[in-house]
Amino acid sequence: MGSNDTGVAKTKSTLLAMVPHMQLVDVTHNITPYFVQQAAYLLSSSVRDFPGDSYHVLLYDLHYAPQANMLLADWRGRKILTPDNGVLPLAFPGNDITTRQCFSMNDTGNRAAWVQAAAD
Repeated sequence: MGSNDTGVAKTKSTLLAMVPHMQLVDVTHNITPYFVQQAAYLLSSSVRDFPGDSYHVLLYDLHYAPQANMLLADWRGRKILTPDNGVLPLAFPGNDITTRQCFSMNDTGNRAAWVQAAAD
């Protein structure tokens, strides 16, 4: 997903349908494919500037593995939903982040389903 398809728009429309008052902010759509260090840098440097009760969705390398899992992380009160693709340990080294698996892409293999799980 980047700026060349409808994936971002579909994700936003799904989120807004479930949480109409949500304010969405796009940080970037131009992370180089498979460049996990770039994704980690952009995530860690941008999340710091948001309020402690904010939510962040990282759609980078969504299908990293055939049996992809989505993680929900908490870093200093900020919630981060991301595929389990190695970006979190690079973005937040140390022990001040907690993570848990929140959704398995095996369940449906469909982006709308995990966006729904994130909104819930």
